[in-house]
Amino acid sequence: MADCPLADDCPSFDERIQGMGCQHYGNKGGAEWCNHYDMPIYELKKQPVQPGEEVVIEVDDIHESGAGVGRTDDGFIVLVDGLLPPARARCGSTA
Repeated sequence: MADCPLADDCPSFDERIQGMGCQHYGNKGGAEWCNHYDMPIYELKKQPVQPGEEVVIEVDDIHESGAGVGRTDDGFIVLVDGLLPPARARCGSTA
């Protein structure tokens, strides 16, 4: 069994076997699937920044596209056009 990308948040932790991955993880119709929730995994993953939400980021690098690369306080990586390091900014998500 492969490692489930939801393993850290799996409510059935006690059912997982060390080194074997999650018993609920599988492939159904070409999509990664969680049998515990009976849903595709892409529907269960939460985006780190929701549309319309503002976050504060620390920009400390530049992407090859020219966008600033920063991290939220939670550690999620965010690309911001028009912002160069070093910078700290409050940014809003539009999509």
